[in-house]
Amino acid sequence: MRSGRFTNPGPTHSTSPATAHPTCTSPARPTLLDQDLIATIESEHGPLPEEVKADPEVLAATLEVVRADLTMVATYRPTRADPLTCPLVILGGTDDEESGALLTAWSRYTTGPCDGVPVAMKKFSTK
Repeated sequence: MRSGRFTNPGPTHSTSPATAHPTCTSPARPTLLDQDLIATIESEHGPLPEEVKADPEVLAATLEVVRADLTMVATYRPTRADPLTCPLVILGGTDDEESGALLTAWSRYTTGPCDGVPVAMKKFSTK
């Protein structure tokens, strides 16, 4: 407590999905036309499920989410802050490019342990 006020003790544990750490730069393409975005996704991550491509509404919703993610990546500017004190668990897909050194780079964001955990998953799973 400071000045008679309660302070937030912070998280006791944090888990992040498969992604590079916040200061890692990656190409973001939120302004690509639909067909170009689909081609980029498929060349970098494998084909979109046929169920997604066959339904125009589902495809539009999927591309909207992907564009929002890409916009967030393109516009994010990290702020300087003290590292967390809790353990971090960074989940990385076994087939993802974001593995190894990129996932362990998260350790700079905590004074606690930081573990990269491989998870068998597909990025574009409809099941």
